[in-house]
Parts: sequence; C-alpha cells; structure tokens
Amino acid sequence: IPSPSNDNHHGDISKDRNFNDLKELFKEQIYGSLKGTYRFEMATQDLDSELERCPKKSSLVALDIGGGLGQMTLNLGKKSNFHKVVYYDIAEKMKEHVDLEIEQLRVVLAEGELKAEVETHVGGIRDAVQETFQDSSSPQNDLPDVVVLHAVLEWLSSPMEDLELLLQSMKAGSILSL
Repeated sequence: IPSPSNDNHHGDISKDRNFNDLKELFKEQIYGSLKGTYRFEMATQDLDSELERCPKKSSLVALDIGGGLGQMTLNLGKKSNFHKVVYYDIAEKMKEHVDLEIEQLRVVLAEGELKAEVETHVGGIRDAVQETFQDSSSPQNDLPDVVVLHAVLEWLSSPMEDLELLLQSMKAGSILSL
C-alpha cells in the first residue's frame, strides 16, 4: 500500500488514495484478520460509549465517510436508535460491496436486521460535506448526529483542510469518531 502523500493539493479528490484495487486484500487480510476484528470491536465499543452520553437517544442520523467495506455503516444501521445511515467512499468497488451486503441483509433476513434507512454514495469527504451539510434542501433533522471518519485522514491529500471543513459543518453536540 503506498504511503500517504504529504503534498497539499487543496482537497483534490483525485489526489486522495482510492482503494478500489485493494478491496479483496482489505476484506481478507485486514478486516478478516484477528487484528481487524479487534480494531472494529474497539471502535464500536468507543462509539457505543459516546452514544450512551448522547442527549438524543433515538432517530439518530450517522454519516460514515471513507466507509470502506461498510462494517461501521452496517453496524450502525442495525441499531434501533438510528433511523438513517449515510455511507460515502471514493472507491466504487467498496460501495458496490456495501450495496450487496445491504441487499443480503434485507433479502436473506426478510425484514432484516437493518433498522435504519441506509444510503450509499461514491464520493469523498468534500462530497459528503457538500451533499450532507451544505445542501439547502436537507432538513435540519437529517443532519448527522454521528460522523465516522475511521482511517481516512492519513490518505487525504489535504487532511487538515478537509477535517476543518467537516468540523465547521457539523452541528453542535454531534459526535465525531476518528
């Protein structure tokens, strides 16, 4: 895996690392490994403890940026306190994988484990911010209460600029999970 670039390209998504070519490697050797299992469990436990402190307990909206194979998206979508989970990744193959996982949950489990509406999009952090926070047609109650940005910043061409844009767009009291 190439190392992250330190060049500042002012948020040019074409300069951000796209993992289309590594979907199977991620699935088998990273997320399918014991280390990947532990990483996911720790991340979900941390987020669950933050959610317990969240004043809003139901009808939560989550935004998973750089969601990869969708483990966190699907995990949040199964929780009864979420009504909407929105997934973004610049890798189309990752999004296609998540779409298949969602379909399997809906079909195989009939009514499924999914409690929330789940949307998937191909796009990066700036797309997610623009389409989620800056679209004037988005109702205030559809703004995310939780933003997940796991293992993303190190692969962006301008991580601090992109993080600042995200932080400025988030509503007060929302949770950012890095």
